[in-house]
Amino acid sequence: MTLDAAVLPSELVTTAQPLVGLSGLDVQRNTTHKTIWDAFNNSKKPESESIQYKLLPASYEFPVSKPKHQSYEWYHPKGILKRNWMLKHLHVLPAVVVLFQDLEWNDPQWSDRQLQCASMISTLKNSLQGRNTRLAVVLLQKGSPAAQGEDLLASERAAHLTSTCDISAKMLFVLPHNDHLMGHILRLQSAFLELAQSYYTQMMKQIRLHRDQLTDSHQILKIRHQFKLGFVSELKLDQSSALRHYRQTYANLDEIRIVDTNCLEVKTIAGFVNYKICRLFFKLNAPKDSISHFKNHISKYRNRTGFKELLFEHYAWLSVQYSAFGELFCDAVKNGLAPLQTQHPGIYFHKAAEFIGKRKEAFLQCTALGPAEGKEVAPCSNSALYSDFFGIRGTKTGEPVSEQQIICLVQDNEKSYNHSTAVITLLGQAMAQYKVYKCLRFRKKLAIDMAEEYLKSGDHSKALTLYSLMLSDYRVDKWFTIFTEVLLKTLRSAYLSASVPDFVACSIEALSPRIAMEKSDRILILENLWKVFHNVSPVSSSQIAPELSASWQTSLAAFASPIKLDLDRLNDLLECKVTFEQRQIKNDEKLHLQLYIRSIVEVPLKLKNFSILLSDLKSNSVRVPATQYGDFEDPQNALKPIEEFILEPQKCYRIVFVGERYQFMENVDVHIFRLELQMGSDRTYAV
Repeated sequence: MTLDAAVLPSELVTTAQPLVGLSGLDVQRNTTHKTIWDAFNNSKKPESESIQYKLLPASYEFPVSKPKHQSYEWYHPKGILKRNWMLKHLHVLPAVVVLFQDLEWNDPQWSDRQLQCASMISTLKNSLQGRNTRLAVVLLQKGSPAAQGEDLLASERAAHLTSTCDISAKMLFVLPHNDHLMGHILRLQSAFLELAQSYYTQMMKQIRLHRDQLTDSHQILKIRHQFKLGFVSELKLDQSSALRHYRQTYANLDEIRIVDTNCLEVKTIAGFVNYKICRLFFKLNAPKDSISHFKNHISKYRNRTGFKELLFEHYAWLSVQYSAFGELFCDAVKNGLAPLQTQHPGIYFHKAAEFIGKRKEAFLQCTALGPAEGKEVAPCSNSALYSDFFGIRGTKTGEPVSEQQIICLVQDNEKSYNHSTAVITLLGQAMAQYKVYKCLRFRKKLAIDMAEEYLKSGDHSKALTLYSLMLSDYRVDKWFTIFTEVLLKTLRSAYLSASVPDFVACSIEALSPRIAMEKSDRILILENLWKVFHNVSPVSSSQIAPELSASWQTSLAAFASPIKLDLDRLNDLLECKVTFEQRQIKNDEKLHLQLYIRSIVEVPLKLKNFSILLSDLKSNSVRVPATQYGDFEDPQNALKPIEEFILEPQKCYRIVFVGERYQFMENVDVHIFRLELQMGSDRTYAV
C-alpha cells in the first residue's frame, strides 16, 4: 500500500459511471449469453450516457446495509471520508440489478420457469434488504415472428410474471436475440440508465435528509455528506450539480482548524476535492477556472506542512497535486483544448518533479535528525499507517500507537521509495510537452536535469548519453558558463562509466581557456588524460573504488585507437594558419607547406604525427607529413627534425610539410582539406 499523501486512489481518478449488475448470464458455457454480455460492454455510447456493467455470479454477496443514525447529536465521526465508500458505489453495489432469463412466452414449462424466476428475484431482494437498488427482469427470446394470438398470451403471461415476482411492469423487458440485437441493447441501455438515475436521485434525497439534521458542531459530517452529494451526482452523470456540490465541500473544509494531527487528513480530502473540481471545470469547457482553482488550492495548502519530521510527506503531496493536474490538462488537450506556450501540461509535470526532489532532500534531512534523544521507539506493524478513513493513521489495528511510532514507520516506508525513478519519469513527461509546444530551450534544461538525476541514481551511462547530446547544443549557442558546467558533468559521467572515448574528448576540450576553471584543475585533467593515453586507470586508488578501477582496466584493455576528434567543433585549443610556400609549382617539384601553430591553453600540450590532407576536389587526395619544426620566435629560425614535441602555452611554432613529386595531375587546383595531429601514446591516442 502507498501513503495517502503520495498517490491519488484509483477510485477517485476513474470516470464515475452508474453501475448496473447483470445476473443470470452464463458467459462461460452459453454462447448466446456471451454475445449479449459482449454487446453490452462494446456498445459505444457518449460519455453523458455511459454505464459500467458488472457480471454478477449466482453467489454474489452484496454489501450489508448498516442501520442509519436516528440522530447525530452524540455521534462523533472518526474521520471525514471512509476508505471503501467510493469503491463500494463504483464497483460493488449496483444501482440496478438485471436478472436475465431464457424464457419464451409459449414455453411448455412456463409455470415452473415463472416460479424459478420469482425465487431468484426474492433471493436478490433479500440480499439487497435496506437498499433502494432497482430490480429488473429481461427475458431472452429467440425473436421469431409472433403468431396470431401470441400477443394476447404474452400480455397475460407478462402481467402474471410481474405479479408473481412482485415487480413493476416497467421493470420487465424482452430481449429478442436476432440480427437486430445491438438496436435492442441500446434501447435497454437507455432504460437501465433511467432506472440508475432514479436510484441515485433517491440516494441523494437520503443524504440531504441526513445533512439537514446536522448542526454547526458537525463540520466533519457536513463535509462528508457534501462530498457524497457531489460523487453521487457524478454517478448520476449530472456534472454541473457535481461541480456545485464539490465546490461547497471545498469551502466547508476552510471551517476546520488545521493542526499537525489533522493536517494530513484535511490536505488529503482537499486534494481529492480539488482534483474533482478541476476535472469537472475542464469537462465543462472552463479551463481558466480550472487553472485558477488549482493555483488557489496550492497557495492555500503550500505552507500546511504538518509534522516537521514528516516534511517529505508534504512535498510528496504537493508533487501528486501537480502531476495529477498535469494529467487532467493532457486529457483536456486531447479533447480539443488549445494550450499556450506559457500554459501547458509540461509546466505542471516539471513542478511535480521539483517537489519529488525536495521530497528526497527533506527525507534525508529528517532521517539525519533521528528520534529525540533518550526516547526508545517501540516497533509496530505497517498496518498502523492505515485506518478506515483517508488521511488518518494508527486506528486500524485497535492497538494504541504513539505519534513517534507513526513518524518512524512513515520514515521507514519512505526508504523503499525510488525518488530518482519518479523524478526521471516526470521530467520525461515534461520534456515531451515542452517539445510539442516548441519550448526547446527549456526542454534542454530539463534534459540536463534528467541527466543529473541519472548521475545521482548511479546510472552513469544514461547520464553520459544525455549530457553528450546537450553538449553540442550548448557549444553552438556559446553559453560558456552553462557549457562549462555541462562539460564537467559529462566528464564526470564518462569517468564513472569508464568510457574511454568520451573521457578523452571531454578532457581535451576542458583544456580550452573558454572553460572556466582553475589552472590546478586543468593540470589534474591533463594528468588523468595522459594516464589514459598510457593505458593506466585515472582512478586515484583501486582501494577507494575497486569496481570502478576494474571497469577502467577492462575498458582500456578492450579499447582500439584512434579516438577521432574534430577540433573545429570543439572549443578553441589551438590557433593555426597553413600556407603553401608558392602559389603554383611544376609537377616534378616537391610540394612545400608551412603550418604556424600556437596553443592558447594554460598547460603544455605534447603533440606528434602532424600531417596535412590535400585534395583536388575531385577524386584525388594526398596526405603530406610534417618533416621539420621550429620556434617561430627563434631569431636564427633553426628547424629540427619533426618528432613528438611539447607545445608551450602562448608560444608560436612553425612546422614544415614536404610532399612527393607527381602526386597530382597537371593543371589542377590543390586545396588544403584537413590538418591532422595526434595526442597520446602509440597504443592509445586521439586524432
